[in-house]
Parts: sequence; C-alpha cells; structure tokens
Amino acid sequence: MQAESKQLRAREVVVHSVRTALDPLTLVLYMVFVGLCVLSGPFGTFWTMTVAQRLAFWPLALALSFAAAYAMRGLAIYLCGPDRPTTFAVVKVVLATLVVAPMVYGLRAVMDLEPPAARPSLVQTFIYVVAIMASVTLTRRFVPGIRNPFHEMGIGLPPPRARLADRLSDPEAQILRLTVEDHCVDVVTSSGTERLRMRFADAVAEMVPVEGFPTHRSHWVAAGSIQGAERDAGRWVLRLANGDVVPVSRGCLPALVEAGIIRDEPVEA
Repeated sequence: MQAESKQLRAREVVVHSVRTALDPLTLVLYMVFVGLCVLSGPFGTFWTMTVAQRLAFWPLALALSFAAAYAMRGLAIYLCGPDRPTTFAVVKVVLATLVVAPMVYGLRAVMDLEPPAARPSLVQTFIYVVAIMASVTLTRRFVPGIRNPFHEMGIGLPPPRARLADRLSDPEAQILRLTVEDHCVDVVTSSGTERLRMRFADAVAEMVPVEGFPTHRSHWVAAGSIQGAERDAGRWVLRLANGDVVPVSRGCLPALVEAGIIRDEPVEA
C-alpha cells in the first residue's frame, strides 16, 4: 500500500508540474521574460551578443530553464511535504540552480562568440541563477494570490468540515461513522459516541462536503476513517480507524468496489 501511495503521489506531481508549466500564466511570463532579456541583455549578453544572437539565445535558454525549473519544483514537491514549507523552498531553489546554472553556462559558451574572459564564469552564473530562483520563490511564497502547489494538489489543506459537527459537544472531533439506533442517529467520532434525535437521511445530508459511503441501510462511514476491507463469514465488512467493524450490504458493495476500497471480487453469502 505504501508503494502504491508513493506511485500515486509521483503521478500526481508529474501531472501537476506539466499542467502548471503549460498554463497561460506561465506562457505569458515566459514571453515577458524573453522580451526583457532580449532588450536588456542580462548576464552581459548586451555587450557580448548582437540583437540577432540574443533573439536566438534567450528564447532557447529560457525555455530550457523554465522546463528544468518546473521539473525540479516537482521533485521538491515529491521529496518534501506541506508541513515543511521552508525546506520545500530551499530544496526547490537548490535543485533548480544545480540544473539551470550549468545549462545556461554551457549554452552561452556555444552561442556566444566572445572569448570566455568576456563572459561570466560558472561561479558567477551560479550566483545569478540562485538569486533569481530565490527571488521568484520568495515572491510566490509571500505575495497574496500566488498559488500554493500543495494546495493545488489538495495536500496540506484543512479537512472538509461537516455541518453535522455543529450538533456535537465536541465540534472539532473527526466524525468516523453514523448508525441508526432507535429512531436516533449514533455519531461515532474520534472523541466517542453521541446520540442525536434526527432522521438518518438528514444526518447523512449534513455530512457534506465530507466524502463517505453508505455501507448498509443503517450505516454510513467517512472515507477517511476506512482502514481496510475484509470478509467475515462470507460477507464484506469495513474496518475503521478506531477499530470498529461495519457491515457492507450487497446493494452498497458496487460503490465501494468502484472507489477502490474493496478490490477483490465479492463473495455471495
């Protein structure tokens, strides 16, 4: 399961990185940077390259740099977690610099006709690139409205809160499951069990937007509380985070199979 989780996260990171690199904002920024670099000639290219050379050099250099930077950003997202934003920022800058700086330096050596003494050294190139990467990272982190990559992937966001929680003595407790009992609803939470006098259908409706599944006409479970599925005397049951075991009826089984919670073929009782 841990290996599958890592593979899923890796796929999510790749998809997110590609989508972000190709979104309209990135393309607009790329065009703006190309125009500014061709006109201003940073890194000494204003003096060592003609306008035609800068028109050839900067679009290619920036395209490769953007691609490498987003790839290293994706790797940093994979390696770090949402609970370590400073570590993520540092790792992203270091990885991007280690890839982009030698690439820009080598491309400059190929396309710049001036002798090496007229161009920035590899050390100077590293300094320039790390300064740019750090500036972009600080801007993304502190300027309001800039998107958080973890939040875009649904990582590190606060869990969704159900309206039903407002009826409980501990509204911050995690709701694990609901069960009908004597025309009431037993709400099982991480803090214990509370009984509410209300219709089961109304209680389930008040669990929105928390994802969950009816497992039986008398049971509903939150998806985040499910630890696994197993057979008990030929019938499927779900085992929850608190150790509770909840039965699964045949009518509710297809939804759980489709969601991947129950993976094997069902066994008829």
